Order: sequence, then C-alpha cells, then structure tokens
Amino acid sequence: MYEIFTLGGEPYAGIKTRDVVYLLGKGFRMRRPKHVDKELHAVMSSCWNEDPLKRPTFKALQETLEKLERQQTGYINLQSFTDATYVNVDNAVRDKVRDEAIF
Repeated sequence: MYEIFTLGGEPYAGIKTRDVVYLLGKGFRMRRPKHVDKELHAVMSSCWNEDPLKRPTFKALQETLEKLERQQTGYINLQSFTDATYVNVDNAVRDKVRDEAIF
C-alpha cells in the first residue's frame, strides 16, 4: 500500500536492509507522508502490525478502502506531493543506527 499511495515511493529510502530490520525490531514505523490523509495512513499502519494475526486481511482492506472512497475524495493531496515525500526517515535516525553499529 505504501508504494501505491506514494506513487512508487521507496519504503525506508536510504537505509540499509539490516538497519531496517533493527529499526523495525525497536518498533519504528514510517511516518505518514504529507500528501496522505490520517485515515488512509491508519489503514496503511494497520498492515505493519508486528503480530501478523492482527494485520487486516485483503478482504478487510478492500472493504475499508472502498468505504473511505465512498466517504471522501481527498485522501491523497497531490498538490503537496514532492520528491522529498520519498524520504521518511530523518538523518538523525539514520545516523543513530549507523553510530550504534548494531548488525
């Protein structure tokens, strides 16, 4: 879903795979892209639950997205979409992971 609603954005851009695994283990999740509304981001975030059994099924996702589509039309604001949208982890987080050198 992230890639779809960011028009091809790369999750965890600029972070090495092993560092992503470390961050996820610490509970880190990507921030809401500025152009995605809060309700849609909540749906996306539910897919990232640490417990796979608590993640929504594809059927539940379909129903939720259809409901959102019926309720509103502005869940993605393309006016605020910029190239910077692809970067979801600030340099401080990247530097912290690099400095800790936990692999």
